[in-house]
Amino acid sequence: MLEFARNEEFWKTVIVKSGFVVSKEGNSMRDMVGYVAGTKKSIRVDELAVGMIDVAINGSEDETLEDNEAMVKRGRRVLNGILITK
Repeated sequence: MLEFARNEEFWKTVIVKSGFVVSKEGNSMRDMVGYVAGTKKSIRVDELAVGMIDVAINGSEDETLEDNEAMVKRGRRVLNGILITK
């Protein structure tokens, strides 16, 4: 994908390497393990989704997003903006 993007003027590829994805509700044992790991290791599915949408709309400086804690912060910033504006 990155090689394809280098050859196309209208295409930008961003690869997302998220951490342990947990549900928004956090009501399963699997989710609890993720929450115990913290934001450096886990991300809620809603934070990941809106973060990826934000990257698609606004772009990213990086070709690969792998700093899970930064992705969590980006997702929360977007979610808080959505909740505040409604």
